[in-house]
This record gives sequence, structure tokens and C-alpha cells, in this order.
Amino acid sequence: MLITRISQLDGQEYTMDLNITLAELARIRAGQLVQTVVPHLPREEREFLISGITPDAWEKTFGGVDTEPPAHQ
Repeated sequence: MLITRISQLDGQEYTMDLNITLAELARIRAGQLVQTVVPHLPREEREFLISGITPDAWEKTFGGVDTEPPAHQ
């Protein structure tokens, strides 16, 4: 499913094709934890759902493969 989000880094709109259902998206929008609803997604895609930050933007801003997105509750 194509998901469009506004990045918290630069305010730009980005779209990613994610393996997520409408029901899962509704649960996330209702406030359930992304990592609970879609644990099958890679962390970079879960971060995109949370903050709109794409994997490329994360790498450019924070660098390094050892750098992980912050844990969200």
C-alpha cells in the first residue's frame, strides 16, 4: 500500500510502498504502537510510519548502519 507522510526532518511529503493493510493502518492511527501492529516491517519502514523519515534521509542525517531510529512508545 502506498503511504504518504510528511517528514519531521524537512517538512517534505514522501511516499513509500509498504506491506501494510488498511486495518493495520487504522490501528496505528488509533494510537496502537507501530512495532506491535506491524512487526513484520523493517525498522526503517516502521520509522517512516511514525515520523515520515525515509531510510535515505535517516542515513544522510544520522549516518552509520549502527544508528537506529529511536524507540517509540
